[in-house]
Amino acid sequence: MKKIFNIILVVSIPCMFFSQVVITDKTTPALDNTAVLKLDSDKKGFLLPRIPLTSNMDATTVLNPQNGNIVFNTNATSSLPQTITYFEVDRWNALYTKNLLQPKLDVVNISSVSSTASTTITGFTPGAINLGSGITGWVPLGVTDSKTFTRVNNSFAFTVEGMTQLDASANEYYEYAIGVFVDDVLVVVRKYHKQKEDFTCSWNKFILNGVVNNLSIGNHSIKVMARNISSTSNLATQKIVYAGAATRSDGSTCDNMSSFLAKISLNTTVVESIN
Repeated sequence: MKKIFNIILVVSIPCMFFSQVVITDKTTPALDNTAVLKLDSDKKGFLLPRIPLTSNMDATTVLNPQNGNIVFNTNATSSLPQTITYFEVDRWNALYTKNLLQPKLDVVNISSVSSTASTTITGFTPGAINLGSGITGWVPLGVTDSKTFTRVNNSFAFTVEGMTQLDASANEYYEYAIGVFVDDVLVVVRKYHKQKEDFTCSWNKFILNGVVNNLSIGNHSIKVMARNISSTSNLATQKIVYAGAATRSDGSTCDNMSSFLAKISLNTTVVESIN
């Protein structure tokens, strides 16, 4: 197929010389007084010279380059990636794309997930809690996340917060533990103690902060889990409600708590550093 390109040269000579070049594949060229050279097309781009520069200090492949020279470097080196480059003063400078720039910077990702329903745990599981142990004896709270790491040097920081209530009780203390698991391995845990108070619907707020460094490259699952430890009565039928309202000793719902107020949130910050 034959392509017709229109090239217009406009020359005006009263006391000075002015010209404009328009290169276009359109039927009717459109002049633009703000440009000396105009490339006008809806379907074609501008192809820069493709030159294999040997480094950012290469002054021989393009002999004696001048400030403002622009080429597309086809030879990726330690000092100059394969991309559009321009010459300034004594070296070639790359126009970095996101993919080229990202490996040279720390990568930071911030996210948050929350519980969508309450969790009730019945009975108590006393005893030692050891970091590095598994999920036996723990109950998931419906707060999960996943993180993918691409660099060896990384840190995973998090904050977990929420509220609990001891169900159908009055004037009782209670204890529980909140743990964060990575790939079903306990990495951070805290115990919480609520002093007994002489009224029903007693509640307790928990906040858990932690940092895990240098997780292996790849995908990791994150879970927030809990276990009941003890209470004044230690009844096997006694319940602690997480992220929701408990009931009074007469069976009615506690009106000083709601799923919105008590919901559990997991806020995370992942930083992947340059290797």
